[in-house]
Amino acid sequence: MWLVQLYPFVYISFLEKSILLYSTLNGAYYVIDNIYDIRIINNSAFVLLGQNSNRNRICEIISDNLLGTIQETDSISPNILISYTSKLYEYYNSFIEDFWESKFVKERYIHTIEVSLADCFNIFDRTIRNSQHKLMSSDIFNSLLINMSEFKNLVRININATYKSIEKSSSILKKIIHNYKVEIYTLLEDFIKHQKKFLSLGCNLNLIIYQVNDYNISFIQKYIDIYDNVFFSVFITTEEDYYMLDSYNLLSRTNIAININPNAKDEDLNNLLSYGLEDIYCHNLSVENIIEREYLNPLYWGTLFIDFDGTVFMNMNKSIGNINTWGEIKFDKLLCIESFWRLIRKNFSPCKGCSLMNVCPPVSLIEKVTNRHYCMR
Repeated sequence: MWLVQLYPFVYISFLEKSILLYSTLNGAYYVIDNIYDIRIINNSAFVLLGQNSNRNRICEIISDNLLGTIQETDSISPNILISYTSKLYEYYNSFIEDFWESKFVKERYIHTIEVSLADCFNIFDRTIRNSQHKLMSSDIFNSLLINMSEFKNLVRININATYKSIEKSSSILKKIIHNYKVEIYTLLEDFIKHQKKFLSLGCNLNLIIYQVNDYNISFIQKYIDIYDNVFFSVFITTEEDYYMLDSYNLLSRTNIAININPNAKDEDLNNLLSYGLEDIYCHNLSVENIIEREYLNPLYWGTLFIDFDGTVFMNMNKSIGNINTWGEIKFDKLLCIESFWRLIRKNFSPCKGCSLMNVCPPVSLIEKVTNRHYCMR
């Protein structure tokens, strides 16, 4: 029997026939395949049953890469007892206990609200959808303002708005801007026509650009350094769009967010989104980060999605209620497995069974829509 104690900075997970060892110091990871028998003892230790070759291979990786201490007992058994560190075990316990407290959804978990004041915006990715020129009613917007105080950890409100929707709800909007950190996302065309009105709002503005062309780039270059509170969300559809932005040195600017258009062709999505092992390797994650990814999606966790008609969504297809009937909203549903909050690779069919699923980037909306991953492993 060999006894292995992993160091506190090492994360370990295992599937049916493989083990992942991940060093949070440098992002290095080691996948050991063909492990045919794993016996869990408790939440902090498990035994690997196997031949001497497996034992030697695992112990060699742990020893050579300084991932833990190894002690050989007098037993001739080829089995290995691997124990988690107390830090990892304690974090698992505290995280799981806290995670399932559905009564804390409103009071503790919700930190961001995404709300659309006009029907032309897709609430989840801000792409344009077929519009009937409907705007959020003042009653719905005011109901949201009144009830937002229940979100004790609310720090940010992102509002998708056209000029007409801002004009309609300007008095309510002013109150929200006064009390919360607000960023308004609007169409570039609207901003150009009503620039003074938008700049007078006194909050961050994010201009949405759906086409990469000379005119739009010249506009970005003109305004990017003039206003501290003006940002840009640029949607790209092809690699040519990407390289055009790069040619103007815009990709590295912190006030520009690059978004992939989910309606792009499959070939373009592959070219723009594909990543390999070296991309995973270069992102150092903490033990806490990895454990969180086993249970939640950090891209969406804590975010409440509210459409122009007051519908509150848990994912693209299911709602949990409406702002107009606040007391009937089922906030606890945000913790269920179907919610965007729980969109994790373990439950995402293209990634089930992969030993790297907890160290890969979180599942994106595009992956969910296309039901595929872009990992080239």
